[in-house]
Amino acid sequence: MTAKEFKSALKIALDSDVSIDLAANTQHFNGFALKNFTPVCTTIYHVAALIRWQCGCLFNTRQIVDFDALDEIRYWGRKRFIIVG
Repeated sequence: MTAKEFKSALKIALDSDVSIDLAANTQHFNGFALKNFTPVCTTIYHVAALIRWQCGCLFNTRQIVDFDALDEIRYWGRKRFIIVG
């Protein structure tokens, strides 16, 4: 995942008008920071769902609660998330 793709996913995650089914769209990310995690093909929409799930976005104020989790997604995502579609 590139920095541009990450920014796009973050923008979607912070948009309260976008409805995302968190449970259905984040299963393939389970363990993404573990050593033996195999890179996955995914979409920006799915990364946005992961950001919402991991970071506890507050939609009315468009704020993120857990910046450490956001940085973890950014760091590992650039190596392990292959954005398609």
